[in-house]
Amino acid sequence: MQSKEYQKEIQEQQKIFCPEHKDERIRYFCSDCNVPICRDCRDLHHDGHKLISLEKAAEIVKPKLQTKSLGIQRKLATGERKLAKIDKTLAKLQENESCVQQQIKARAAHLRQLIEQREKRLLQELHQTMSTHRNNLQISHKNCSAICSSIKTTTDVVKNILQHGAPIDALMLQHQLGQRLDELQSTSAVEEMPDEVNLTFSTNTEVDQEISSGAGLGNVQVSRQPALPKIKPKAESKLEFDTGITPMDISASPNREYVTTHLIDNEVKLFSSDGTFKKKINSVSDTQLKSPIEICHFPDGRMVLSDKDNNKVFIVSPQWKVQQTVDINNPWGVALNNNCTKIAVAQGRVKSVSVFSIDIKGKITLTDVIKDKDGKQLFNAPCEMAFMSNGCLVVSDTSPNKLHILTPSGDQLYQYTGPDNQLGRPFGVCVDEYDNILVTDHDNYCIHLVSPDGKFIQYIATKTDGLYEPWGCTINQDGDLVVTLPNGTKLGGKAKVFQYLENDML
Repeated sequence: MQSKEYQKEIQEQQKIFCPEHKDERIRYFCSDCNVPICRDCRDLHHDGHKLISLEKAAEIVKPKLQTKSLGIQRKLATGERKLAKIDKTLAKLQENESCVQQQIKARAAHLRQLIEQREKRLLQELHQTMSTHRNNLQISHKNCSAICSSIKTTTDVVKNILQHGAPIDALMLQHQLGQRLDELQSTSAVEEMPDEVNLTFSTNTEVDQEISSGAGLGNVQVSRQPALPKIKPKAESKLEFDTGITPMDISASPNREYVTTHLIDNEVKLFSSDGTFKKKINSVSDTQLKSPIEICHFPDGRMVLSDKDNNKVFIVSPQWKVQQTVDINNPWGVALNNNCTKIAVAQGRVKSVSVFSIDIKGKITLTDVIKDKDGKQLFNAPCEMAFMSNGCLVVSDTSPNKLHILTPSGDQLYQYTGPDNQLGRPFGVCVDEYDNILVTDHDNYCIHLVSPDGKFIQYIATKTDGLYEPWGCTINQDGDLVVTLPNGTKLGGKAKVFQYLENDML
């Protein structure tokens, strides 16, 4: 009794009142308007609408919320991997900055050393040049001074004798100093002027320009490149499970389950993340499946399922209830773009790809049919497709075997036909988070890894890895490749999961 009273008290405290009618608590859920309401709301605004109890509405809403929660958890895991990658990149960036700082300092020290050495040589050259010219001037000064002194002394003697001496003194002077006077008269030491020396310092302005522009010391160059994935040299097989007869396509749900399509048995099968069989689906709502071929998932758990012989594409809930139906002739491959605004459907016999838009209310409208380009047929037998993150569409084609990489508007960007043009029938194609394309080669028993611009990178797995006539493929929540093998066992088909990226990229 105490427990019941306690529960009742808790429920009373949890009552939520209508934001419009403040005194009325929320009692019902309007299915038509998808909103919880009070009694006054029912009478005033929702008369005649389908109303259900809050408990029943919660039972309907909780699985949807659970599915969305799983989808957002996947987004969180992706974000956490990105954060770890950013942290690692920041550490590398710090290390790179320190390295470049040391290089700049070493380069500057080297240039300073060269400048100091050049300064020393220039000062030595200046000193040697000045010393030579100084010595020459000093010698010239000394010689000129000696001659001037000699001339003065001699002229004083001559002047004195001429003024005061006897005739015999003049005659003796002529005899004694005549030759000396002639020598002094003929000397040029007092007439020759030494060269004037003027030293200047010339600089190379190009060096100034190089240093100011950074060419002399160097420049910091920034090279940017996308965070490219590290591919394992050999993919690691992580899981293998039996699927029953002839699995065609496979898709991974947000809650890590696998869904396979089985064309021959007209059914779809559901498996847990470890490959345990859970159930099979032969009909969606009241429609019996006839040749279900391809399937892909929305982030909230809904699915896009093509049914070839029903000539329909179904949008089904996680509970396998049909929410919308698209009537289309001979649907094969289906693909959903990243922001869930476009669905592409390959029509093998019609040799075309139809593109449908999804508006904010979920309405699906045919917006484009890709069939030919400039009057030339583009496809022969389109079967599988995948959207890239930029909206480009990858379409696998047979007869001849090739991949078409198209722009969002449907123009041809690239084609891929395999190494030496030996691509087998590409029955499965998917795109990873780096926009690398993975394609199953049914005839050559291998998986091709192709760059976003249609270049061969490597084989992910081959016959030696247990591949036999691979068909459908997808990328699961862990970023691993999942492949169906319709003839993988004696009793039927199987699916294999391969890890092809290094752990630090997952």
